[in-house]
Amino acid sequence: MLKTEGPRYSIAVSEDYGRTWGPYVTAGTVPDAVSFAKPRFEFSRDGVIGLMWRAVYADRSYDIWAVISRDSGQTYSRALRVSHARSPARDAFRDGGGFGDDIQDLSMDKQTMHLVWGDSRAGFQGVWYGRVQLSAFEF
Repeated sequence: MLKTEGPRYSIAVSEDYGRTWGPYVTAGTVPDAVSFAKPRFEFSRDGVIGLMWRAVYADRSYDIWAVISRDSGQTYSRALRVSHARSPARDAFRDGGGFGDDIQDLSMDKQTMHLVWGDSRAGFQGVWYGRVQLSAFEF
């Protein structure tokens, strides 16, 4: 279960199909962010939990961050910035009414997290792809 608390995500996990839940554990924080948006998470076949989100700043610009857990949600890595630059705030004229901005997702294999998201830093709304080796996440 994911809980948003301003610019912080906390996650609780269940071992009994949701009948009971463990305590919430902080999964992600970002310096200078004023809010988070568009969270997506994935459980890999190898038991790794991955979470990505959009960190939004006071000027409404944003960038993409991610974390992983290798111990069933007991602890999470430090937040890792995936995008190389901030996307400017949404501009309805430039992004065609939000087309492409509903795209945000991730998938993981044994070694890599693959992420896609909508971003307009190229001057138009486009879909961006990021790839992060799971070994890049620091605990």
